[in-house]
Amino acid sequence: HDAELLFNRWESRLLRMHSDRGLLQKRLESMSLTRESAITRFASRSMPAGQPLPPWALFLERVLDPERTQTTVLPAANSRHSTQVDSTDRFPIFPELVSPFLSIGLEILSTNECVKRWFEPQAIECVTTMLQNRISSISARTMAHELKLRSQAGEISGETSEERYIDFMQRFVATPEGRLTLFRKYPVLARLLATRTLQTIEIIIEIAERLQSDANEISERLLFGRPLTKVSCMKLGLSDPHLNGRSVTILEFANDAKIVYKPRSLAIDLAYAKLIEWWNSINRGVSLKCASVITRKDYGWAEYIAASDCRDSEDVAKYYERQGAHAALFHFLHGSSGVPGRSVWMVRSAVL
Repeated sequence: HDAELLFNRWESRLLRMHSDRGLLQKRLESMSLTRESAITRFASRSMPAGQPLPPWALFLERVLDPERTQTTVLPAANSRHSTQVDSTDRFPIFPELVSPFLSIGLEILSTNECVKRWFEPQAIECVTTMLQNRISSISARTMAHELKLRSQAGEISGETSEERYIDFMQRFVATPEGRLTLFRKYPVLARLLATRTLQTIEIIIEIAERLQSDANEISERLLFGRPLTKVSCMKLGLSDPHLNGRSVTILEFANDAKIVYKPRSLAIDLAYAKLIEWWNSINRGVSLKCASVITRKDYGWAEYIAASDCRDSEDVAKYYERQGAHAALFHFLHGSSGVPGRSVWMVRSAVL
């Protein structure tokens, strides 16, 4: 009965967002489901005997461990690195829910040798802030809904909204027992929070390992001989997430050098750079520039190009001339994107 109610709620909300009544049926067919089989997916099920728990469930066990010392691990709201994260930068409105996930995530990162070798504490703070924002945004609406329900039921005390909020957090969220009750009521929320935290941990460790593997080549080809020091800051979430949350990231090092990490092969970027090199060899009038890149099978590194303004009308004319040359090459190659949305302003140049 509960499973059917959940399915009906999903169906009604889908119809409120989309007037096409056939949309749900198309969605079910795409997953090889019927209405009846879909309803069974909403029912509580026990895991088969002997089957190991998935990683997100093991992580959640640690979050809910009653023996675990409760500590609040949140980056400072006024940290100088707080501007180096994505646009969702804000202090969490339900910190007692977020903090255990951050705390365990930091414990895992602190034991990884590559992370310790390449990331300074400030860089890990950037990661913590980004993760804090993302899991806060995942949980905010559910937590606000639960707060409203508790308040309407008369289960929260306090004369002001602030006092009621504090009472709610202390009694229903700040303890392992409170979180267990909450996650039993909202199991999908629990899985999402654990999954997003594990994805972030995996991504950071992956970047550190790849940085260690490619350090010499990065120093030689992207930093032009400058030594590769520890990462002091990371700017994450610079593209749409793909492959379990991976996105473009800018790494800033202790010596102020910067590079760009991309979680995809840069073979096409390298091919375009070679085309530009050929173009410059035969055309003396309009020389073009591309960022230097290092490409691997599943990821790549790119030279960081700092934007700068044109100084005079001659610079402006040169910029648009070179932008036009890039656009012509893209047209010739049947390119689908890149000009002008993915170019960087540089004095007299448009760098793709």
